Amino acid sequence: MRILRPGRVPMLHAGIHGTGDRPGLLLFSHGDTAGWNEAEWSVPPLGGIRRDDGLIVGRGAIDCKSLASIHAGVMAAVAASGRRPGRSVGLLLTGDEETGGFEGMANIAGNPEFLSDYSWALGEGGGFLLPTRRGTAVTCQIGERGLWEFAGISNGDGDGRHHLPASFMHRPGRRVTSVRIDPRSWGSTYQSDGSDGTLRISPYHGIRAVRKALDRSGVLDRSVPGRMVFPATLSRRHSPLVRSIRRCSARMGWRPVIPGISPGYSDSRYLRAEGIEVAGFFPVGRREAVTSMHGPDEAIHEITVERAIEAISFIVDEMIS
Repeated sequence: MRILRPGRVPMLHAGIHGTGDRPGLLLFSHGDTAGWNEAEWSVPPLGGIRRDDGLIVGRGAIDCKSLASIHAGVMAAVAASGRRPGRSVGLLLTGDEETGGFEGMANIAGNPEFLSDYSWALGEGGGFLLPTRRGTAVTCQIGERGLWEFAGISNGDGDGRHHLPASFMHRPGRRVTSVRIDPRSWGSTYQSDGSDGTLRISPYHGIRAVRKALDRSGVLDRSVPGRMVFPATLSRRHSPLVRSIRRCSARMGWRPVIPGISPGYSDSRYLRAEGIEVAGFFPVGRREAVTSMHGPDEAIHEITVERAIEAISFIVDEMIS
């Protein structure tokens, strides 16, 4: 176990070397969390309170301290077994995923010596359990959308409302530091950050359509060519890791497995850019994830954690045998 300091944010890495030379599996998560307003919480946000109904409440309960704890427990179990696995297995806990990973994973992923031990990586971003007519389906994140950025000056026309494929607010006369356009989206959201006039756009219609709509609407006095901030990333949907997730899900009674593109961003994009096959899989109920992640009283049920331990232990055992 060692502390890594490639940038200003320290990270924790632990590894168990396999018996052969074949690269293995990296379990990665993060210890930092989204912010909070304590006045909106019914319990201390950093208390980690276990309620009588089995819910564990606290900031990071879902994103991402539970997963970090599960990964650490699985690694400890492998070490305690006394056997050396056929492939290496590693644990990486980063500290700035919520702010882009620029000081953490971005620097680690550029280190070929560190990455040479791993062919696959298992992290967050998928695993939502979805009730269907045929049973419980489960998602598996195999990619993330790209992010484009445009800049200009808001013109202040009218009351600040403009109708594009969706509508949004902007602050007249403020510099628009970035207009962010996500080419792959599950919906269209337009919002203005009131503090600096930043427009963040996740359009359903794609980059060209939204840029034309911006020009037609006159929201910006001028626009500049867009630049790619984060490239879109994609791993194989039939990689050995995804196949293991499918076998695990069948064993747990979750089927089908739905590979998907995440609507958000995580540290996984840095690993994919280096050729590592990444899958996001942390099996939690959709209601748990959607209703409380990043919100007040973020919570996860202890039964969910127990089931996730069982699932991830199965995947790790398969991948490093």
